[in-house]
Amino acid sequence: MKSYTVHILSPRYWFEGRMVRPIQKGHCMQVQVNTDKNIEGREALERWAAAELAEKLDHFRQDITRVEVHLSDENANKGGNDKRCVMEARLTAHQPLAVTHHAAGMDEAFRGAQTKLKHAIETTLDKRRKHRDRESIRHDSGDGERPAS
Repeated sequence: MKSYTVHILSPRYWFEGRMVRPIQKGHCMQVQVNTDKNIEGREALERWAAAELAEKLDHFRQDITRVEVHLSDENANKGGNDKRCVMEARLTAHQPLAVTHHAAGMDEAFRGAQTKLKHAIETTLDKRRKHRDRESIRHDSGDGERPAS
């Protein structure tokens, strides 16, 4: 099983005809893609998946340290909804988030898991931000007296 790692960095620069981003401390997100032996064209699929995911999650690069993608064909060439994509995102100061999507094709499975992961990250980060912005119920009213109930 081979894996490819793509680093998401900021800002953008051109190098050898390709857009690249220089490494800046605190703004790096690793994308690691793994496939099983039943996947045809694994290397190209792994490169495509890493680049696609890196582009879609670029907005969250400051909050994500690593994303692992596992692509598999559960029952080899027997057909059906046997393609599976599992994605796990590691967020800073938070438990990892994992999603799974099954589909008839690998592209569908990948895009379904990608959509689920993006929603899970948005929800988690929104909850974290709302929690930080809230006032405490135990705040002092300033005059040393308890507020009337």
